[in-house]
Amino acid sequence: MTAEVTRLDKLRTLRNANIDAAFSVAFSTLSTGAFLVGFVQLLGGGDLWIGVLTAIPSLMGLLQIPGAIWGRSFSSFKRFVTPGGAAWRFLYIPIAFLPLLPWPNELRLTILALIVGLASFIINLVNPIYNDWLAEMVPGDSRGWFFARRNAIGVAVGGIVGILGAAILDGFRGRNAAPTGFFAVFVLGLICAVISFTFYLRMTDLPRVNPVRQDLKTSLRAIGTPFGDRGFRRVLIYLVIGVFGQTMAGNLFIAFGRESLGLDFRVLQATAFFMAVGNVLAATFWGFLADKYGNKPVLAIAGCLVALNPIAWMICRPGADVFNAAILWSSHVYMGIAWAGMNLCQFNLILATAKPEDRANYLGAGMTTIAVMGGIAPLAGATLMAILRNSLPPEMAYKAVFGLSIVGRFAGVVFLIPVVEAGARGFGATLRDLRNLSPRGVKTMRAVGRADSGREEAIGRAGRERN
Repeated sequence: MTAEVTRLDKLRTLRNANIDAAFSVAFSTLSTGAFLVGFVQLLGGGDLWIGVLTAIPSLMGLLQIPGAIWGRSFSSFKRFVTPGGAAWRFLYIPIAFLPLLPWPNELRLTILALIVGLASFIINLVNPIYNDWLAEMVPGDSRGWFFARRNAIGVAVGGIVGILGAAILDGFRGRNAAPTGFFAVFVLGLICAVISFTFYLRMTDLPRVNPVRQDLKTSLRAIGTPFGDRGFRRVLIYLVIGVFGQTMAGNLFIAFGRESLGLDFRVLQATAFFMAVGNVLAATFWGFLADKYGNKPVLAIAGCLVALNPIAWMICRPGADVFNAAILWSSHVYMGIAWAGMNLCQFNLILATAKPEDRANYLGAGMTTIAVMGGIAPLAGATLMAILRNSLPPEMAYKAVFGLSIVGRFAGVVFLIPVVEAGARGFGATLRDLRNLSPRGVKTMRAVGRADSGREEAIGRAGRERN
Protein backbone atom coordinates (compact mmCIF):
# COMPACT_ATOMS: atom_id res chain seq x y z
CA MET A 1 0.00 0.00 0.00
CA THR A 2 1.40 3.43 -0.95
CA ALA A 3 2.11 5.75 1.98
CA GLU A 4 0.02 8.91 2.03
CA VAL A 5 1.80 12.01 0.75
CA THR A 6 1.37 14.74 3.36
CA ARG A 7 1.15 18.48 2.76
CA LEU A 8 4.62 18.83 4.29
CA ASP A 9 5.94 16.26 1.81
CA LYS A 10 4.46 18.27 -1.04
CA LEU A 11 5.99 21.53 0.21
CA ARG A 12 9.41 19.91 0.48
CA THR A 13 8.99 18.39 -2.96
CA LEU A 14 8.08 21.74 -4.51
CA ARG A 15 11.09 23.35 -2.82
CA ASN A 16 13.39 20.66 -4.21
CA ALA A 17 11.70 21.01 -7.60
CA ASN A 18 12.54 24.72 -7.63
CA ILE A 19 16.21 24.04 -6.85
CA ASP A 20 16.20 21.34 -9.53
CA ALA A 21 14.77 23.89 -11.98
CA ALA A 22 17.33 26.54 -11.01
CA PHE A 23 20.35 24.35 -11.73
CA SER A 24 18.64 22.80 -14.74
CA VAL A 25 18.30 26.31 -16.20
CA ALA A 26 21.96 26.95 -15.32
CA PHE A 27 22.90 23.74 -17.16
CA SER A 28 20.86 24.80 -20.20
CA THR A 29 22.34 28.31 -20.10
CA LEU A 30 25.89 26.96 -20.28
CA SER A 31 25.07 24.32 -22.90
CA THR A 32 22.83 26.30 -25.28
CA GLY A 33 22.07 29.93 -26.15
CA ALA A 34 25.04 32.27 -26.51
CA PHE A 35 27.58 29.55 -25.75
CA LEU A 36 26.18 27.14 -28.32
CA VAL A 37 26.04 29.92 -30.94
CA GLY A 38 29.64 30.85 -30.13
CA PHE A 39 30.77 27.24 -30.46
CA VAL A 40 28.96 26.86 -33.79
CA GLN A 41 30.63 30.04 -35.07
CA LEU A 42 34.01 28.75 -33.84
CA LEU A 43 33.45 25.66 -35.99
CA GLY A 44 32.57 27.81 -39.00
CA GLY A 45 28.81 27.22 -38.88
CA GLY A 46 26.68 29.94 -40.48
CA ASP A 47 23.08 31.14 -40.18
CA LEU A 48 21.54 27.81 -41.19
CA TRP A 49 23.57 25.78 -38.69
CA ILE A 50 22.52 28.19 -35.95
CA GLY A 51 18.91 27.89 -37.12
CA VAL A 52 19.06 24.08 -37.22
CA LEU A 53 20.54 23.76 -33.73
CA THR A 54 17.92 26.18 -32.42
CA ALA A 55 15.11 24.34 -34.18
CA ILE A 56 15.98 20.72 -33.36
CA PRO A 57 15.11 20.85 -29.62
CA SER A 58 11.85 22.61 -30.40
CA LEU A 59 10.80 20.24 -33.18
CA MET A 60 11.39 17.32 -30.83
CA GLY A 61 8.56 18.81 -28.81
CA LEU A 62 6.27 16.73 -31.01
CA LEU A 63 7.17 13.88 -28.67
CA GLN A 64 5.31 15.53 -25.80
CA ILE A 65 1.93 14.24 -26.97
CA PRO A 66 2.89 10.52 -27.13
CA GLY A 67 4.98 11.11 -24.01
CA ALA A 68 1.93 12.40 -22.16
CA ILE A 69 -0.16 9.40 -23.24
CA TRP A 70 2.58 6.90 -22.37
CA GLY A 71 3.31 8.56 -19.03
CA ARG A 72 -0.33 8.49 -17.97
CA SER A 73 -0.17 4.68 -18.01
CA PHE A 74 2.31 4.72 -15.11
CA SER A 75 1.05 4.67 -11.53
CA SER A 76 4.14 6.66 -10.51
CA PHE A 77 5.11 10.09 -11.85
CA LYS A 78 8.72 9.78 -10.75
CA ARG A 79 9.31 6.31 -12.16
CA PHE A 80 8.41 7.59 -15.62
CA VAL A 81 10.31 10.89 -15.47
CA THR A 82 13.60 9.77 -13.86
CA PRO A 83 15.18 7.76 -16.74
CA GLY A 84 14.51 10.54 -19.23
CA GLY A 85 15.87 13.26 -16.96
CA ALA A 86 19.05 11.26 -16.31
CA ALA A 87 19.63 10.43 -20.00
CA TRP A 88 19.07 14.06 -21.07
CA ARG A 89 21.85 15.24 -18.77
CA PHE A 90 24.17 12.30 -19.52
CA LEU A 91 24.09 12.90 -23.29
CA TYR A 92 25.77 16.30 -22.92
CA ILE A 93 28.97 14.68 -21.62
CA PRO A 94 30.36 13.97 -25.12
CA ILE A 95 29.43 17.51 -26.23
CA ALA A 96 31.80 18.88 -23.58
CA PHE A 97 34.73 17.13 -25.28
CA LEU A 98 33.88 18.17 -28.86
CA PRO A 99 35.87 21.46 -28.64
CA LEU A 100 39.07 19.50 -27.89
CA LEU A 101 38.74 16.79 -30.54
CA PRO A 102 40.91 17.23 -33.69
CA TRP A 103 38.08 16.28 -36.05
CA PRO A 104 36.80 18.18 -39.11
CA ASN A 105 34.43 21.00 -38.23
CA GLU A 106 31.58 19.63 -40.35
CA LEU A 107 31.82 16.29 -38.54
CA ARG A 108 31.76 17.98 -35.14
CA LEU A 109 28.78 20.12 -36.15
CA THR A 110 26.93 17.01 -37.32
CA ILE A 111 27.69 15.12 -34.09
CA LEU A 112 26.60 18.17 -32.08
CA ALA A 113 23.27 18.31 -33.93
CA LEU A 114 22.67 14.56 -33.51
CA ILE A 115 23.37 14.59 -29.76
CA VAL A 116 21.27 17.71 -29.17
CA GLY A 117 18.47 16.07 -31.16
CA LEU A 118 18.62 12.80 -29.21
CA ALA A 119 18.75 14.59 -25.85
CA SER A 120 15.78 16.73 -26.86
CA PHE A 121 13.90 13.63 -28.04
CA ILE A 122 14.28 12.05 -24.60
CA ILE A 123 13.50 15.05 -22.40
CA ASN A 124 10.40 15.96 -24.42
CA LEU A 125 8.94 12.51 -23.80
CA VAL A 126 8.90 13.08 -20.04
CA ASN A 127 8.35 16.86 -19.79
CA PRO A 128 4.51 16.84 -19.82
CA ILE A 129 4.39 14.26 -17.02
CA TYR A 130 6.89 16.26 -14.95
CA ASN A 131 4.73 19.38 -15.39
CA ASP A 132 1.58 17.37 -14.62
CA TRP A 133 3.28 16.13 -11.43
CA LEU A 134 3.94 19.70 -10.28
CA ALA A 135 0.46 20.90 -11.28
CA GLU A 136 -1.06 18.07 -9.24
CA MET A 137 0.59 19.45 -6.09
CA VAL A 138 -0.20 23.15 -6.60
CA PRO A 139 -3.79 24.44 -6.10
CA GLY A 140 -5.27 26.05 -9.20
CA ASP A 141 -5.59 29.48 -7.57
CA SER A 142 -1.91 29.48 -6.55
CA ARG A 143 -0.27 28.36 -9.78
CA GLY A 144 0.50 31.90 -10.89
CA TRP A 145 2.30 32.55 -7.61
CA PHE A 146 4.18 29.23 -7.58
CA PHE A 147 5.31 29.16 -11.21
CA ALA A 148 6.27 32.85 -11.07
CA ARG A 149 8.62 32.11 -8.16
CA ARG A 150 9.91 28.99 -9.88
CA ASN A 151 10.65 30.85 -13.12
CA ALA A 152 12.30 33.73 -11.26
CA ILE A 153 14.58 31.42 -9.28
CA GLY A 154 15.62 29.59 -12.44
CA VAL A 155 16.30 32.75 -14.43
CA ALA A 156 18.27 34.34 -11.55
CA VAL A 157 20.56 31.34 -11.09
CA GLY A 158 20.93 30.94 -14.86
CA GLY A 159 21.89 34.61 -15.23
CA ILE A 160 24.54 34.47 -12.51
CA VAL A 161 26.04 31.21 -13.78
CA GLY A 162 25.99 32.58 -17.33
CA ILE A 163 28.10 35.58 -16.27
CA LEU A 164 30.61 33.18 -14.70
CA GLY A 165 30.69 31.07 -17.86
CA ALA A 166 31.21 34.15 -20.05
CA ALA A 167 34.10 35.34 -17.88
CA ILE A 168 35.75 31.92 -18.14
CA LEU A 169 35.27 31.77 -21.92
CA ASP A 170 36.53 35.31 -22.58
CA GLY A 171 39.54 34.61 -20.34
CA PHE A 172 40.53 31.63 -22.49
CA ARG A 173 39.74 33.49 -25.72
CA GLY A 174 42.10 36.26 -24.62
CA ARG A 175 44.87 33.65 -24.56
CA ASN A 176 43.83 32.26 -27.97
CA ALA A 177 42.50 29.10 -26.32
CA ALA A 178 38.82 29.31 -27.24
CA PRO A 179 38.36 25.51 -27.57
CA THR A 180 39.60 25.00 -24.01
CA GLY A 181 37.28 27.80 -22.90
CA PHE A 182 34.24 26.10 -24.41
CA PHE A 183 35.31 22.81 -22.80
CA ALA A 184 35.50 24.53 -19.39
CA VAL A 185 32.07 26.15 -19.84
CA PHE A 186 30.44 22.88 -20.92
CA VAL A 187 31.98 21.04 -17.94
CA LEU A 188 30.62 23.72 -15.60
CA GLY A 189 27.23 23.08 -17.19
CA LEU A 190 27.54 19.37 -16.44
CA ILE A 191 28.31 20.16 -12.79
CA CYS A 192 25.07 22.16 -12.65
CA ALA A 193 23.28 19.19 -14.25
CA VAL A 194 24.51 16.88 -11.48
CA ILE A 195 23.37 19.31 -8.77
CA SER A 196 20.00 19.65 -10.50
CA PHE A 197 19.47 15.90 -10.65
CA THR A 198 20.53 15.47 -7.01
CA PHE A 199 17.69 17.72 -5.86
CA TYR A 200 15.29 16.09 -8.32
CA LEU A 201 15.95 12.71 -6.68
CA ARG A 202 14.90 14.20 -3.32
CA MET A 203 11.40 14.93 -4.64
CA THR A 204 8.66 12.75 -3.15
CA ASP A 205 6.78 10.72 -5.72
CA LEU A 206 3.06 11.29 -6.11
CA PRO A 207 1.01 8.21 -7.04
CA ARG A 208 -1.37 8.60 -9.95
CA VAL A 209 -4.80 7.63 -8.66
CA ASN A 210 -6.18 6.38 -11.98
CA PRO A 211 -3.47 5.35 -14.47
CA VAL A 212 -4.77 5.31 -18.03
CA ARG A 213 -3.58 2.34 -20.09
CA GLN A 214 -4.61 2.47 -23.74
CA ASP A 215 -4.11 0.39 -26.86
CA LEU A 216 -2.69 2.00 -30.00
CA LYS A 217 -6.08 2.88 -31.51
CA THR A 218 -7.31 4.51 -28.32
CA SER A 219 -3.99 6.32 -27.90
CA LEU A 220 -4.21 7.79 -31.39
CA ARG A 221 -7.75 8.93 -30.66
CA ALA A 222 -6.56 10.49 -27.39
CA ILE A 223 -3.92 12.50 -29.25
CA GLY A 224 -6.69 14.21 -31.18
CA THR A 225 -8.84 15.01 -28.12
CA PRO A 226 -7.32 18.43 -27.29
CA PHE A 227 -7.36 19.41 -30.98
CA GLY A 228 -11.05 18.50 -31.17
CA ASP A 229 -11.91 20.69 -28.18
CA ARG A 230 -13.19 23.91 -29.75
CA GLY A 231 -12.24 26.09 -26.79
CA PHE A 232 -8.75 24.66 -26.49
CA ARG A 233 -8.26 24.84 -30.26
CA ARG A 234 -8.41 28.64 -29.96
CA VAL A 235 -5.54 28.44 -27.48
CA LEU A 236 -3.57 26.31 -29.94
CA ILE A 237 -4.19 28.78 -32.79
CA TYR A 238 -2.93 31.60 -30.56
CA LEU A 239 0.18 29.54 -29.73
CA VAL A 240 0.91 28.91 -33.42
CA ILE A 241 0.85 32.62 -34.30
CA GLY A 242 2.24 33.96 -31.03
CA VAL A 243 5.16 31.57 -30.64
CA PHE A 244 6.17 32.01 -34.29
CA GLY A 245 6.56 35.74 -33.72
CA GLN A 246 8.28 35.26 -30.38
CA THR A 247 10.91 32.83 -31.69
CA MET A 248 11.50 33.60 -35.38
CA ALA A 249 14.62 35.64 -34.58
CA GLY A 250 15.86 32.69 -32.50
CA ASN A 251 19.56 32.99 -31.67
CA LEU A 252 20.04 35.66 -34.34
CA PHE A 253 20.17 38.29 -31.59
CA ILE A 254 23.31 36.64 -30.22
CA ALA A 255 24.73 36.13 -33.72
CA PHE A 256 24.09 39.83 -34.49
CA GLY A 257 25.85 40.83 -31.28
CA ARG A 258 28.90 38.76 -32.18
CA GLU A 259 29.08 39.34 -35.95
CA SER A 260 27.85 42.90 -36.46
CA LEU A 261 28.41 44.56 -33.09
CA GLY A 262 31.58 42.67 -32.13
CA LEU A 263 30.45 42.23 -28.51
CA ASP A 264 32.38 39.83 -26.29
CA PHE A 265 30.69 37.04 -24.36
CA ARG A 266 30.76 38.93 -21.07
CA VAL A 267 28.70 41.76 -22.53
CA LEU A 268 26.27 39.34 -24.16
CA GLN A 269 25.90 37.15 -21.10
CA ALA A 270 25.44 40.23 -18.92
CA THR A 271 22.24 40.85 -20.90
CA ALA A 272 20.97 37.54 -19.51
CA PHE A 273 21.92 38.67 -16.00
CA PHE A 274 20.02 41.95 -16.33
CA MET A 275 17.10 40.05 -17.83
CA ALA A 276 17.17 37.86 -14.72
CA VAL A 277 17.05 41.00 -12.56
CA GLY A 278 13.88 42.14 -14.33
CA ASN A 279 12.41 38.66 -14.08
CA VAL A 280 13.00 38.46 -10.33
CA LEU A 281 11.64 41.97 -9.74
CA ALA A 282 8.41 41.25 -11.63
CA ALA A 283 7.78 37.56 -11.01
CA THR A 284 5.55 37.85 -7.95
CA PHE A 285 3.73 40.82 -9.48
CA TRP A 286 2.80 38.81 -12.60
CA GLY A 287 1.88 35.83 -10.44
CA PHE A 288 -0.51 37.95 -8.41
CA LEU A 289 -2.10 39.45 -11.54
CA ALA A 290 -2.55 36.02 -13.14
CA ASP A 291 -4.23 34.61 -10.04
CA LYS A 292 -6.47 37.65 -9.59
CA TYR A 293 -7.45 38.63 -13.15
CA GLY A 294 -6.81 35.43 -15.11
CA ASN A 295 -4.06 34.50 -17.52
CA LYS A 296 -5.63 35.81 -20.74
CA PRO A 297 -5.72 39.57 -19.96
CA VAL A 298 -2.33 39.48 -18.26
CA LEU A 299 -0.86 37.55 -21.20
CA ALA A 300 -2.18 40.21 -23.59
CA ILE A 301 -0.38 42.91 -21.60
CA ALA A 302 2.83 40.89 -21.44
CA GLY A 303 2.57 40.08 -25.16
CA CYS A 304 2.46 43.77 -26.09
CA LEU A 305 5.51 44.44 -23.93
CA VAL A 306 7.44 41.50 -25.42
CA ALA A 307 6.63 42.71 -28.95
CA LEU A 308 8.71 45.84 -28.32
CA ASN A 309 11.83 43.96 -27.14
CA PRO A 310 13.71 43.79 -30.50
CA ILE A 311 13.76 47.60 -30.76
CA ALA A 312 16.71 47.75 -28.35
CA TRP A 313 18.80 45.55 -30.66
CA MET A 314 17.72 47.53 -33.72
CA ILE A 315 19.08 50.85 -32.40
CA CYS A 316 22.51 49.37 -31.62
CA ARG A 317 25.30 50.22 -34.06
CA PRO A 318 28.71 48.69 -34.83
CA GLY A 319 31.70 50.29 -33.12
CA ALA A 320 29.66 51.98 -30.36
CA ASP A 321 30.55 49.48 -27.65
CA VAL A 322 29.71 51.65 -24.64
CA PHE A 323 26.43 52.83 -26.18
CA ASN A 324 25.46 49.29 -27.18
CA ALA A 325 26.23 47.85 -23.74
CA ALA A 326 24.27 50.62 -22.02
CA ILE A 327 21.24 50.14 -24.29
CA LEU A 328 21.24 46.35 -24.09
CA TRP A 329 21.88 46.05 -20.36
CA SER A 330 19.24 48.60 -19.37
CA SER A 331 16.65 47.32 -21.85
CA HIS A 332 17.13 43.72 -20.75
CA VAL A 333 15.77 44.58 -17.31
CA TYR A 334 12.58 45.63 -19.11
CA MET A 335 12.75 42.49 -21.27
CA GLY A 336 13.05 40.34 -18.16
CA ILE A 337 9.93 41.95 -16.74
CA ALA A 338 8.03 41.37 -19.99
CA TRP A 339 9.16 37.77 -20.53
CA ALA A 340 8.39 36.87 -16.91
CA GLY A 341 4.73 37.61 -17.60
CA MET A 342 4.74 35.98 -21.03
CA ASN A 343 6.31 32.68 -19.93
CA LEU A 344 4.19 32.41 -16.80
CA CYS A 345 0.80 33.22 -18.34
CA GLN A 346 1.33 31.32 -21.57
CA PHE A 347 2.01 28.11 -19.64
CA ASN A 348 -0.74 28.74 -17.10
CA LEU A 349 -3.26 29.49 -19.87
CA ILE A 350 -2.76 25.94 -21.12
CA LEU A 351 -3.34 24.60 -17.61
CA ALA A 352 -6.40 26.80 -17.09
CA THR A 353 -8.11 25.77 -20.33
CA ALA A 354 -7.25 22.05 -20.11
CA LYS A 355 -9.76 19.50 -18.86
CA PRO A 356 -8.48 18.40 -15.41
CA GLU A 357 -9.14 14.71 -16.05
CA ASP A 358 -7.05 14.83 -19.24
CA ARG A 359 -4.55 17.50 -18.20
CA ALA A 360 -1.37 15.63 -19.22
CA ASN A 361 -2.73 15.16 -22.74
CA TYR A 362 -3.73 18.83 -23.04
CA LEU A 363 -0.35 19.88 -21.66
CA GLY A 364 1.31 17.67 -24.24
CA ALA A 365 -0.72 19.26 -27.06
CA GLY A 366 -0.03 22.80 -25.88
CA MET A 367 3.66 22.32 -25.19
CA THR A 368 4.07 20.41 -28.46
CA THR A 369 2.54 23.31 -30.38
CA ILE A 370 4.93 25.70 -28.65
CA ALA A 371 7.84 23.39 -29.39
CA VAL A 372 7.00 22.84 -33.04
CA MET A 373 6.52 26.53 -33.75
CA GLY A 374 9.64 27.23 -31.73
CA GLY A 375 11.44 24.95 -34.17
CA ILE A 376 9.88 26.09 -37.44
CA ALA A 377 10.14 29.82 -36.68
CA PRO A 378 13.94 29.99 -36.07
CA LEU A 379 14.51 27.95 -39.24
CA ALA A 380 12.33 30.41 -41.15
CA GLY A 381 14.17 33.33 -39.57
CA ALA A 382 17.59 31.83 -40.36
CA THR A 383 16.54 31.09 -43.96
CA LEU A 384 15.24 34.64 -44.36
CA MET A 385 18.50 35.97 -42.92
CA ALA A 386 20.53 33.93 -45.41
CA ILE A 387 18.40 35.26 -48.29
CA LEU A 388 18.60 38.89 -47.13
CA ARG A 389 22.41 38.68 -46.93
CA ASN A 390 22.43 38.52 -50.73
CA SER A 391 20.92 41.99 -51.08
CA LEU A 392 21.59 43.78 -47.78
CA PRO A 393 24.60 44.35 -45.53
CA PRO A 394 24.54 41.83 -42.62
CA GLU A 395 23.61 44.52 -40.09
CA MET A 396 20.55 45.60 -42.07
CA ALA A 397 19.57 42.00 -42.80
CA TYR A 398 19.54 41.19 -39.09
CA LYS A 399 17.48 44.29 -38.31
CA ALA A 400 14.96 43.44 -41.04
CA VAL A 401 14.36 40.05 -39.41
CA PHE A 402 14.03 41.74 -36.00
CA GLY A 403 11.44 44.15 -37.43
CA LEU A 404 9.36 41.29 -38.81
CA SER A 405 9.48 39.56 -35.43
CA ILE A 406 7.87 42.65 -33.87
CA VAL A 407 4.97 42.38 -36.33
CA GLY A 408 4.62 38.66 -35.57
CA ARG A 409 4.52 39.24 -31.82
CA PHE A 410 1.74 41.82 -32.07
CA ALA A 411 -0.16 39.43 -34.36
CA GLY A 412 -0.06 36.85 -31.58
CA VAL A 413 -1.83 39.25 -29.21
CA VAL A 414 -4.62 39.71 -31.78
CA PHE A 415 -5.17 35.94 -31.96
CA LEU A 416 -5.44 35.81 -28.17
CA ILE A 417 -8.73 37.74 -28.30
CA PRO A 418 -11.02 34.75 -29.17
CA VAL A 419 -9.59 32.59 -26.36
CA VAL A 420 -12.04 31.93 -23.52
CA GLU A 421 -10.68 31.37 -20.01
CA ALA A 422 -13.20 30.60 -17.26
CA GLY A 423 -13.16 33.25 -14.54
CA ALA A 424 -10.78 35.62 -16.34
CA ARG A 425 -11.48 39.35 -16.26
CA GLY A 426 -11.77 41.38 -19.44
CA PHE A 427 -8.70 43.09 -20.87
CA GLY A 428 -10.22 46.56 -20.47
CA ALA A 429 -11.30 45.95 -16.87
CA THR A 430 -7.85 44.65 -16.00
CA LEU A 431 -6.17 47.72 -17.49
CA ARG A 432 -8.53 50.06 -15.61
CA ASP A 433 -7.69 48.35 -12.33
CA LEU A 434 -3.97 48.55 -13.03
CA ARG A 435 -4.17 52.25 -13.95
CA ASN A 436 -5.78 52.94 -10.58
CA LEU A 437 -3.23 50.88 -8.66
CA SER A 438 -1.26 52.95 -6.16
CA PRO A 439 2.47 52.48 -5.38
CA ARG A 440 1.46 51.11 -2.00
CA GLY A 441 -0.72 48.52 -3.74
CA VAL A 442 2.20 47.44 -5.93
CA LYS A 443 4.34 47.06 -2.81
CA THR A 444 1.64 44.90 -1.25
CA MET A 445 1.49 42.71 -4.36
CA ARG A 446 5.22 42.06 -4.15
CA ALA A 447 4.73 41.08 -0.51
CA VAL A 448 2.59 38.20 -1.77
CA GLY A 449 5.70 36.39 -2.96
CA ARG A 450 7.66 36.94 0.25
CA ALA A 451 5.31 35.32 2.75
CA ASP A 452 3.13 32.35 1.90
CA SER A 453 1.41 32.44 5.27
CA GLY A 454 0.14 36.00 4.77
CA ARG A 455 -0.75 35.58 1.13
CA GLU A 456 -4.53 35.86 1.34
CA GLU A 457 -4.35 38.89 3.63
CA ALA A 458 -1.91 40.61 1.26
CA ILE A 459 -4.21 39.96 -1.69
CA GLY A 460 -7.08 41.57 0.15
CA ARG A 461 -5.03 44.65 1.03
CA ALA A 462 -3.82 45.01 -2.57
CA GLY A 463 -7.40 45.02 -3.81
CA ARG A 464 -8.35 47.80 -1.39
CA GLU A 465 -5.33 49.88 -2.44
CA ARG A 466 -6.54 50.11 -6.04
CA ASN A 467 -9.00 52.89 -5.21
